[in-house]
Amino acid sequence: MLSKGQGKTIRTYEQLVCALEKDNRADEACRIWEFKIAHDLQSVPWRFCRLMLGIYYRNNKLDRLVKLFKNLEACGRKPPSKDIVRKVEDAYEMLGLVEEKKELLEKYKDLFDKPSSNDKKKGRQFKKVEKNIKPA
Repeated sequence: MLSKGQGKTIRTYEQLVCALEKDNRADEACRIWEFKIAHDLQSVPWRFCRLMLGIYYRNNKLDRLVKLFKNLEACGRKPPSKDIVRKVEDAYEMLGLVEEKKELLEKYKDLFDKPSSNDKKKGRQFKKVEKNIKPA
């Protein structure tokens, strides 16, 4: 994947990690993340971080998921969506860290208060359907 003169960019590593995970080689994907990417979380896009959090979640590496999330928080990065917080919340619960789970939910409750982009789309679709239905 890195032949033919391509540069080693974050996006290239993201594609490689994604391909490895789809090929059921999550351990290799995790090694690439740890050796090449995880040392500089400030510059890693949230899309890539979300991918790694998902890989850790699906492969039951919950301690690594929590560690990555805490490292992202330590860099001053806040999760952009509630799906990330939900994964971390589930990880805390499965690890028996109930107090940390409560603190997490309190800290990011604003993400759950505002409607997500999916909710907005559903609202628009509902309004379209309402307009098409004429009263009898």
